[in-house]
Amino acid sequence: MALTYWRLYLTIFYVLGVLITTLGGVGVITFSLIMFGLLALAAIEASLFTNDQGKLDRFVFKVRGLSKITVAIVITALIFKMLI
Repeated sequence: MALTYWRLYLTIFYVLGVLITTLGGVGVITFSLIMFGLLALAAIEASLFTNDQGKLDRFVFKVRGLSKITVAIVITALIFKMLI
């Protein structure tokens, strides 16, 4: 059930990210810099303060998923901006 919620969160993040970058006032470069900066800070914090390898593996799985979705958002927004 948790995996289903995680996929639902990623889908909502994707749709909101594409809408923000294409229709909103946030640029693609600004969005990508903010997202990758936040992911990098979260990864550094988790690697410094987590001793449990299982928790760290689950966290890395989630960070990888978010980074893949962020790249998909940037590519989709660039395609939409080229078409519009």
